[in-house]
Amino acid sequence: SIFTIIQTLILLSSSIDSRIKYVIFIGFVLSLTFLLYKANKKMDNKIKIYDWVLAVISIVCTIYYIISYEMILDRTLTPTIYDIIFACITIILIIEACRRAIGIVLPIISIIALLYAFFGENLPGIWGHRHYSLSRIVKFAFLPTFMLPTSLSIPKFLAGFNVANDIAFSKGTPTFSTMPSFMTALK
Repeated sequence: SIFTIIQTLILLSSSIDSRIKYVIFIGFVLSLTFLLYKANKKMDNKIKIYDWVLAVISIVCTIYYIISYEMILDRTLTPTIYDIIFACITIILIIEACRRAIGIVLPIISIIALLYAFFGENLPGIWGHRHYSLSRIVKFAFLPTFMLPTSLSIPKFLAGFNVANDIAFSKGTPTFSTMPSFMTALK
C-alpha cells in the first residue's frame, strides 16, 4: 500500500529528523483513521463529509509542523499562537482518532490528564501542583521539541508502525501476528 511504502522510505531516510518522521507518521495515521473508522458504530460504512474534513485538517496540521519545524525549534520556550492553536487541534484530533479506533477509555484518561495539568493547582494537598499555562501544557504534550518519540528506538518505531499499518488495513484490532513483534520491541 502507499502508506507502507511512504512510511518505509521516510523511515530509511537518514536526512529527515526523527521528530519530522514522527509528525508525518501521525499525520498519515490520523487521516487514515478518520477515513477508515466511522464516528459512530451504528452509522453506515460511507465516508461522511466531516470525516474528509477531519482528514484534511490532520494533513494541514502535519504540513504546518513540517514547514514551521525549524522556526518551532528556534522558539522552543515561547511558542506562537499558531503553534498553540495547531497543537491543540492536533491533540483533539488524536483524542478523536483514539475514540474511533479503540473506544472511549483512553480518550477519557487523556482528557482527565490534560484537565489535571490545567486545573491541578486547585486541588488540595499532594494532589495539587503549581499552575501550568495552556502554552506550557501544549508545548510538552505535542510540540516537536518535546515529543516522546525522540527517545524511541528504531525497533519500537517499526513495531508501532507495523501495528498501525495492520489496524489501517484490517479495519479492526491488530492481529496477533503483529502483537508479539510489538511487545518484543517494547522490551
